[in-house]
Amino acid sequence: MTEAEVSMNVNKPGVGNLGLTAGEESEVVAFLKTLSDGYHESSLKGLANMTISTEQTL
Repeated sequence: MTEAEVSMNVNKPGVGNLGLTAGEESEVVAFLKTLSDGYHESSLKGLANMTISTEQTL
C-alpha cells in the first residue's frame, strides 16, 4: 500500500471491522454492484486500431 501524501488525512481508527453480519455484508456488496457506469475494460478492445475523422461535414 502506498503511503498517504499527508498522514494526518488517514482515518485509521474509523477503518476496520464494521460488525456487519454475513447477510448485511452481502446486501452492501449487492448494492455496490448496482453502482456502475457500464465501463468494462474488454469494451475497449479494438479501439487502438480505430481512426477518428477530424473533418466536419456541413
